[in-house]
Amino acid sequence: MGLDAANSKEEAHEKSLNPLVNSVCQCTHLKLKGPLQLEKLCELLKRVRTSVPGLIELHFGERMTLSTNKTDSAEGNTHALFSRHQNGHYLRMYQIHPARMDLMNYLMSTAERPATVVDFVNVTSSL
Repeated sequence: MGLDAANSKEEAHEKSLNPLVNSVCQCTHLKLKGPLQLEKLCELLKRVRTSVPGLIELHFGERMTLSTNKTDSAEGNTHALFSRHQNGHYLRMYQIHPARMDLMNYLMSTAERPATVVDFVNVTSSL
């Protein structure tokens, strides 16, 4: 789904799939070769959290294996970076923001292959 102005007049509501009116998320999957420097990683994550406009949340972590009976759907990826943004406009800003670029350059310096990235509109649900 693109970020054009065609549907920009739509009102925000919890079931909208319009990235101009609802929050959007990005999930980046990485296959890293070795350990990361925790202090440097924390510094870079903090810089992204405190300087990128429209960023609602940011999470980074190593893959967990909870069950040995499950099929491996991670395709060898070892880590994930997840972010949520106020709307698609802010996701675009995040993608080119210098703090995010520094974080990605650091992560990719230890990556075995290019990252797999999925962007999606967040549909709110309640339990």
